[in-house]
Amino acid sequence: MCPFVAQIPARLTDDILFEQKDFRTSLESVASHIARPCASGAPSPPMVFALYGRWGAGKSTALRVLEQMVEEKVEAANASDRFSRTWYEAPLWERVEDVRASLAYEIVNGLTEGDPTLLSEYLYIIAGMESNSPLIMPNDVPLRSSLQGAMVFQRILQSYSNAPPLLEQWMRQCADRMVADRLSETGPGPGREGSHSQRVHVVLVDDLDRCRKGFTADLLAAITQWLSPNQQNLFFVMAASREHLVESVREHLLLGPRYPEQALEKYVHLGVEVPTLLSSPGDVAEYLIGLTKKIPSVSGDGDLGERFKELEQFLAESGRRYPNCLLAPLLKVDVNLTPRSAKHRFNTFLAQFKPQPGVPLSPADVKQWVMRAFWPNFWWRYSWSLNLQAQTTGPEQREQLRQVNQLTEQVDQLIDLGRAISGLWELGDTELWPALKTLADQRGADLTDVDPQLLLYINAAPAWQPPPPPPLQDDGESDGGGGRGGEGGAGWHGLQGMHTSVDATRLGSNVNEPAGSLENQAFLLYLKANQAEDDGRLEQARAALEEIRQLTQQTDFPSHAAATVGNSALIAARVAGQELALQLHRAAMRLAPGHYNIMQNYADFVLKRKISDEYSVVDETLRRLLNEGAHHRPERTQALVFRFARVRNHPIPEDQIDAEVRRILTGIDSNPSLGNLYEAIDTLVELDQPEAVREAARRVAEAARSDHVRYAALRFFADSLASDQARQASDVYRFLLSTGLACLPDSDMDGVNHNLAVSLSQLKYMNIAAMLWEDVYRNSPHDDTVRRSFAIHLNDMNRQAAAEAVLLGQELDPLGLEPEALPDRLDPDTEAWWEQLDHTPHAPCASVAAKEDK
Repeated sequence: MCPFVAQIPARLTDDILFEQKDFRTSLESVASHIARPCASGAPSPPMVFALYGRWGAGKSTALRVLEQMVEEKVEAANASDRFSRTWYEAPLWERVEDVRASLAYEIVNGLTEGDPTLLSEYLYIIAGMESNSPLIMPNDVPLRSSLQGAMVFQRILQSYSNAPPLLEQWMRQCADRMVADRLSETGPGPGREGSHSQRVHVVLVDDLDRCRKGFTADLLAAITQWLSPNQQNLFFVMAASREHLVESVREHLLLGPRYPEQALEKYVHLGVEVPTLLSSPGDVAEYLIGLTKKIPSVSGDGDLGERFKELEQFLAESGRRYPNCLLAPLLKVDVNLTPRSAKHRFNTFLAQFKPQPGVPLSPADVKQWVMRAFWPNFWWRYSWSLNLQAQTTGPEQREQLRQVNQLTEQVDQLIDLGRAISGLWELGDTELWPALKTLADQRGADLTDVDPQLLLYINAAPAWQPPPPPPLQDDGESDGGGGRGGEGGAGWHGLQGMHTSVDATRLGSNVNEPAGSLENQAFLLYLKANQAEDDGRLEQARAALEEIRQLTQQTDFPSHAAATVGNSALIAARVAGQELALQLHRAAMRLAPGHYNIMQNYADFVLKRKISDEYSVVDETLRRLLNEGAHHRPERTQALVFRFARVRNHPIPEDQIDAEVRRILTGIDSNPSLGNLYEAIDTLVELDQPEAVREAARRVAEAARSDHVRYAALRFFADSLASDQARQASDVYRFLLSTGLACLPDSDMDGVNHNLAVSLSQLKYMNIAAMLWEDVYRNSPHDDTVRRSFAIHLNDMNRQAAAEAVLLGQELDPLGLEPEALPDRLDPDTEAWWEQLDHTPHAPCASVAAKEDK
């Protein structure tokens, strides 16, 4: 659990709050005046100071800083024994009937430095003034507690409520005499000469503007009882808003109704305004960074400490880039911003700051945490709903999918509205709302659970994008949602596909090119984007890809760097949205119009995204591939031709489909390689021939001479089964785990565990599916497919809090589940031909499903 920052006053070392020279100088002047009698020995008449400021402006902090300044000056004069203080927390005494008595008690307690013995003796003396007082106690019976002492003291003083200021003078003299006697018993020491004279005493009154005006007026009157000329070296410092004091005087004190400002001057001799302490987003960022360093439980080099160091970097970067930044809602400066409200904002965010152990912070996840913290209704309405429904498939879900698409359209409208007002960050919601409402009405946008600041924030870097809904086909079915590597593998129904869309062209930097050449710049940016995607730093990946796009616009950008641009387009399709990916594909096509792999990737992208405006270019591209490029991966070209026919609703004759299937399987028999299998699956999926996919995968697996090929072929076989034959698919996945094939260096055990969890979830083996996902989530914390599937499953198990944490990428508490007992075969009626394959013995994978197998 992440700790919070305490709502306590800051210290003098919080430079960001006290770097304003004028304010610091004013505090220094007050502190010098209070401490001067300690150093000089010359008495000073009593005086009342006030620190003015609105709620949360830092008045309590300023009081603490002033106290520290006085202490430093007294210590520098070697006069600590001649200084004492009282803290009067006004709200704690507001319910006490006699304000004068409560103030006297706190001052006397401070004068005697809280010594119970001295306080007891003092109370006896006061009580002895009334001969028949029932409160007189024998001198040998000490007061049993400070609470009893306070009650005795209050009851005694209440009987003298009409006494003149002589009572306060006498109490002060007695207290000073008692302290002097105690010091004389311990012998002389530094600063004790003349200790019989009145010491310097300061009374610090905090949070007065949190009290009723009547109480405030009574306290001002009670303070005047301590301001007689015979009182020396006594100072009061009050923290309150000036408006509260003026209104209290106006409503409750003599002359207040007619001359409140002048009347207040009789009670406050000098006022110091607490200025706006956080005047810029950079100030707020620096202040919050300082707060994180003072949280004891995150200091040091532990894992949580590392995450907070990363958060500090995000804060610093956001302070520089505001408003187009990750943590903008924490840093916004408005008329209501105070140190207290900044802490409140920060704690609101920290309630969602639950990073996974050992996992570096992802900007995309942090953005979700900010949205969940400050706009929870929006998050539940859109992000939660879309993520938990984005993988729904099947004809029976057609209406639900249409609702998801409608919700996505609403989000897109809201994102567009945010872009329209993106230059108006500094305006408040009141000023922005009329314009936003007008735009929303014109565009038919729904503003439920939305405010202008949210729309501005979702467009700030990194921009928030809702999960894409699965597209509806004409028969009402979804074409599935791939996971990692879903640009071309078997990505059925939320499964994780295998990487197949890799540009065959060698990527690399020409050693003869200068280091700063455009080619090498583009290649290094490609590597940066690739690594950022792997790390889940999607904003950095998008920024690198945008730089590549800008480089391609230069007239001297080399054509032989087209492959780098084309592969950058593949990354952009996964992390940066359709527009940037399309621009990069176009740039690669322009740079190398005869590069067949680039041509195929471009056509593949356009057809998958169904960008109809590009169909004429795709038509010409496929014609060229069929003729002049007929030798280059013809199976892939044929698959694209079939897909192009499907997206345009051009039926493919059954005899042509049958002939193509026979041709593909014959090719597999003659060359049962993974390369041929990849090409075959592209075409067979486009022809909607799942049985042929399975047959091709089986033939490659049975002919394989290496475990790597066996794993890949069996993985394709199982993935193709998962959507409609979950039992058989589960048996194959468990075989891969139990034989160790799924955890070989080139395999993907997390992908197998995830897909097995999907199948077992369909079969209602809820616990073991959740346990598989629990492991995968720990190993692949930034995988959106895993997180969405796992969250849906947890929600189905009525574990909404856990589902929310997974969807947000937060730390997940152990689920504490016991796995169900699985039978040896989930589909015993089907031939388990894969168990007859010859493979090298390996240790089983460390998977809960593998452990179930015998």
